[in-house]
Amino acid sequence: MASAQYLVGIDLGTTNTVVAFCEIQDDLSNSPVELFEIDQLVGPGEVVRKPLLPSFRYHPAKQQVSEADLTLPWEHQPVTGDINNIIVGEWARELGAKVEGRQVSSAKSWLSHTAVDREDDILPWAGAQDVDKVSPVIASASYLNHIRQAWNHRHHYNKLEDQDVVITVPASFDETARKLTLQAAKLAGLPKVHLLEEPQAVCYDWYARHKESASQELAQVPLILVCDVGGGTTDLSLIEAKHHEDDLELNRIGVGEHLMLGGDNLDLALAHMAEQRFNESKKLNAASLTKLIQQTRKAKEALLSSNAPEEMKITMLGSGSRLIGGTKSVALSQQEVHQIALEAFSLKQILVPAQTRNAAPWLNLVCHT
Repeated sequence: MASAQYLVGIDLGTTNTVVAFCEIQDDLSNSPVELFEIDQLVGPGEVVRKPLLPSFRYHPAKQQVSEADLTLPWEHQPVTGDINNIIVGEWARELGAKVEGRQVSSAKSWLSHTAVDREDDILPWAGAQDVDKVSPVIASASYLNHIRQAWNHRHHYNKLEDQDVVITVPASFDETARKLTLQAAKLAGLPKVHLLEEPQAVCYDWYARHKESASQELAQVPLILVCDVGGGTTDLSLIEAKHHEDDLELNRIGVGEHLMLGGDNLDLALAHMAEQRFNESKKLNAASLTKLIQQTRKAKEALLSSNAPEEMKITMLGSGSRLIGGTKSVALSQQEVHQIALEAFSLKQILVPAQTRNAAPWLNLVCHT
C-alpha cells in the first residue's frame, strides 16, 4: 500500500458533508489546509464542483431520468447493497423539494436512532410505494463513496483509501452509532479511518487559530463548554484544556445526552407554520410534509443569510386534475424565521442560563454550527 501523502478530514454531516485536507509534513502546523471541492450533479447531466456535498439522496422513478442525466466524471460504482441510478448531492436535495416520497435525508440522525433497526431498509422514511429503500448505513456509505470516487478522480496516484482519513462524529454518539459509521466507511472503500469527536475537532480548530494567545487564554479558563448545533443534533461537551510546551491537551470530562435538536427541527417548525397558512382541511401526510420541509429549509437558509430578502414564497402544488388550479403559495418572513431560530431554539437561554455563566467565570462557551 502506498504511503499516505495527505491528511484528510471528513465532516459527515446531517445536512451537508465537507472535506478538508493538508499535505503530511514533519510539522503539520505549517501545512496549509484546503477545502476539497466535490463534483456533484446540480441538474440533468450538469456537474459542478462545490465545497459542500448536501447529505441527500434521491431515488428517481423509472423513466424520470436517463442514464445521460446521471453522468459523472467517473464511472460510478455503488457500494455493496445499494441500488442503482440514485442521485447524491445538490440535485438530490432540490428534487426532494419538488417530488415527495423519494428523498433520503438526515441519514446521520438515523444512524443514532435507537428505536429503529439502523441496518434495515427504512429510507426514505414515508417513501412512495414504488421506491426502493436503503438502510441508514448504506445511505451514509453512499455519501462517503461519492467523496472517495470524486477524490480518486482527481488524485490518481494518491487514492483516498491510501491517505490518513479522519471522520468526525458527535461526542454523544453511542458505541453502536460509532461502529455503524466505521461500517459505512468500510462499505465505501475506506477500511482504515479514525473517528474524532466533533467537540474535540472544534477545540483543535480554535487552538490553530489562537496559537499565539492560547497559553494566556487557557490559563484562566480550565474548562471549555463546546455547544455544537448541527443539522440534526446538538452536542454539548465539557472539555478540560491544558496548554503544555506548545501542545494542546484535551480531556473530555462530560458529555450531554444525545439531543435530537438542530436545524432539522427549525425546518419542521417552519413547515408546520406554512402548513397552517395553506389552510388545509386536513394535515399533510408524511411524504407531503417531507417535501414541504425541503422548501422551508431552503427558505430558512436564504432568510438567515447575510443578504437576506424580506420574505420567501413557499409553494404547494395541487395533485391530479388540480395540479395547476390547486397550486397555493404562502410567504415566510425574515422576522418570523429569526424569531423561531432565536427564541424557540435559543440554546444559550435553555442550556446555559445567565446566572450559571455569571457564577462560573472559569467556564468558556464555544458555539459551533
